[in-house]
Amino acid sequence: MNINWTTPKIVALVVATSVITAVCNDLLMTRTLTRRILSSQDVVAAGQGQGMMTMQGQTPTGRRGMPPGMYVMTLQEYPEADPQALADQDKKIKDRQGAKETTNEITINLKSYVNCKLTDSLADKADQPDHTLEALPAGVNIYGGVPFDVQGIVQLDGPSVQTGIKKWPSAVKDIAIGHSFKKLHLLQGAFNIVAPNGHIKFAQLILHYADGTQASLDLAGGAQALRCVDAKVPQEIGLLQPPQTELAWTGANPYLTENNPSASLHLYRTTFDNPKPGTKVTAIDYISTMYNPGPFMVGLTIE
Repeated sequence: MNINWTTPKIVALVVATSVITAVCNDLLMTRTLTRRILSSQDVVAAGQGQGMMTMQGQTPTGRRGMPPGMYVMTLQEYPEADPQALADQDKKIKDRQGAKETTNEITINLKSYVNCKLTDSLADKADQPDHTLEALPAGVNIYGGVPFDVQGIVQLDGPSVQTGIKKWPSAVKDIAIGHSFKKLHLLQGAFNIVAPNGHIKFAQLILHYADGTQASLDLAGGAQALRCVDAKVPQEIGLLQPPQTELAWTGANPYLTENNPSASLHLYRTTFDNPKPGTKVTAIDYISTMYNPGPFMVGLTIE
């Protein structure tokens, strides 16, 4: 077939090709941005029936190649806490901070494993410099009846904490122990735990024994923790499994006070029985499942 490639036809073909390419690029960029936006903690939370967030602003280029103009979502607002329920909760937490119920416990100093200071922005968000755990006292204090040595935050990776500048590890391994023990206590939390009724595993602890064996202990949403930024009286508090897990500390920071006074910071004390209490544990690995939450711990005690 002979084609008469006159100048007008060539020009028309070039223009058509350019238009099609531009449309395809726009569609690809839209799908990419949609995926990235839907992986942010507030939109994922919205997708789980926690209320749609509104666009609030833009952030600089993120560490995972997110382009300038990536939208930041406003924090979730909660109903005003019932004054009596809040007073009862605060009293219970305070009472549990004043009475040690452990015996022969050993607080593990996590200073060598800390990758986020109490004064650092949580999840390393550049636009939230005052969103910190600075209100949590450093040193040895009792939470949920257990002494913990708080030196900072051991933050793990997860989709909810991937919009900051810093790259978090998916695991912190070989936390030195060197003792046999009956119980393991954690002071911990996680960002954006969604669908807590599903008890979806967000982190695990791998215990390495001196005899070469190992055991796994799982942390699941709704069972061992709720969202670390939550209503002052968490709406799903009844899902926790006492006495294994309890709300052990609440606090605030300037960022929440200014931007989301209906919310507060929450940490949970979780206790596990050691599957092999008579065998020395040489080390523990703290691992994220890379499900949506970004797990972290601030205290580890054995008994």
